Amino acid sequence: MSSDPLVSIIVPYLNAEAFLGETLRSVEEQSYRNWELLLVDDGSTDRSPSIAAACAARHPMRVHRLQRPDGAAHGPSAARNLALRNVHGEFVAFLDADDMWAASKLEEQVAMLQAHADAIMVYGRMRYWYSWSGCQEDAARDYEPDPGLPSGIVHPSARLAAALVSGTARSPLPSDALIRNTAVQAAGGFDERLPSYGDRLFFVQLALCGGAFVADRCWVRYRQHDTSISSGLHDPSARIAARRRYLSLLEATLDRRGYRGSALWRIARAKSRPYRHPAVARVIAVARRAVRGLGRGLRSIARRVLPRRPRRRLAALWRHLAYVPRQGDVRFGDLRRLAPLSRRWGKDRGQPIDRYYIERFLGASAADVRGRVLEVGDDMYTRRFGGAAVERRDVLHAVPGNPSATIVADLSRGDGLPSATFDCVILTQVLHVLADPAAAVRTVHRILKPGGVLLATLPGISQVSRWDLERWGDYWRVTTLGAERLLAGVFEPGSVEVGAHGNVLTAIAFLHGLAAEELRPEELDHTDADYQLLVTVRAVKACLD
Repeated sequence: MSSDPLVSIIVPYLNAEAFLGETLRSVEEQSYRNWELLLVDDGSTDRSPSIAAACAARHPMRVHRLQRPDGAAHGPSAARNLALRNVHGEFVAFLDADDMWAASKLEEQVAMLQAHADAIMVYGRMRYWYSWSGCQEDAARDYEPDPGLPSGIVHPSARLAAALVSGTARSPLPSDALIRNTAVQAAGGFDERLPSYGDRLFFVQLALCGGAFVADRCWVRYRQHDTSISSGLHDPSARIAARRRYLSLLEATLDRRGYRGSALWRIARAKSRPYRHPAVARVIAVARRAVRGLGRGLRSIARRVLPRRPRRRLAALWRHLAYVPRQGDVRFGDLRRLAPLSRRWGKDRGQPIDRYYIERFLGASAADVRGRVLEVGDDMYTRRFGGAAVERRDVLHAVPGNPSATIVADLSRGDGLPSATFDCVILTQVLHVLADPAAAVRTVHRILKPGGVLLATLPGISQVSRWDLERWGDYWRVTTLGAERLLAGVFEPGSVEVGAHGNVLTAIAFLHGLAAEELRPEELDHTDADYQLLVTVRAVKACLD
């Protein structure tokens, strides 16, 4: 991948003279400059073609105008497919003729896709834009709905597809996403039989091809007006017909791709059931109304009989909601204390929680522990995860006196460490105790062989290590963004994979010194990107040409 890959931007338009000029200016003002623009006329009869022609005249080498031979309107899906057959870029971005991009959209999204090789697309939040009208009553109507998926991480294919099909996550809109062209071609483009829900089916097909990085950023203003295609779905009968068609084609797509009988296929079948069996759906709706009436009666009794706290728990359970105690109802129990349960990270109670994540990361990366391996302090993880694949084990220590050490050297200065020697370097909880971790990263890059791998972990949420602090220091806590910044400019773009582990429960437990055995597996394995207990890094040194 080049440092500035070409982005192919696709803008279909149909009688969009009121907004097209403003939309195209948001493309021309992008801070990222390596793009081509494909303007697809879908049968316009207004001044839209003239606006497109003026843009092409300003950028004759990178703006291309397209139209079907018959000049008729075939719908946005057909227009996008026409453009997809003519793109040259490594990445593809769509922009509706009435939407607007932030000037940094392409620059930031390209960087994110380059940093996350396991993602086929990136998207963020959309601003539903009413205030463009200038009317006072529209000024407060703008909003940015939650995407429904945690931000700052790559959501793998299976999780992403299930969330999009079930509706627990909002489907991205075309104007928001940047997608690898290889994935667009693998997905098969847009289904031209769906004039309204074509983009939803397209993003499900993309999700079947790979994961997505969801960013906590808003790059797009999604203009709301009465002449947009989506406004036609305000009519209930049109919306029902469009959704029935979408769900039918979704089932057919999953069937064709070999998902029949899978959990994903069953979710789609459940979503389409009310449309396939409307009489049964009406009976179920009546039954649900009866249950709601019963629920109102039970709530009235509960208010008179039950104390406040159990009543609120039951109310949350009834609504299938997580119970969140109100102010004054929180019970701290054994955790209402000013000293932790253990100051030894839980070693005296079992396996420390951060070690659970460290060893899970190294287990997933065990294939990288091979050849000549360097580890700091001891060779425990080299032996455990490398086994027979390791030809030579080296142990680095900063000062003399460690009987396990084969090399005594300062990793930040790098004196005494040979260049291009190691196939793998393991740094678990090391970089944060160095005053100059950036210098240490440069040393690691130098001593790795071409194709060699750095496996590193850094604390995100942790108590201070008093033992390290009193000997050489305990300087840093990092986030995934901080880890990416630390390695940027040393390891090549696209060669660094950064991950976050932990959640609010494991963070609290870890700070109190509880052990991993005191939490359930599903509690340990849940990741909340806003509570990064541990950050992991896998970085590969580029091979020589």
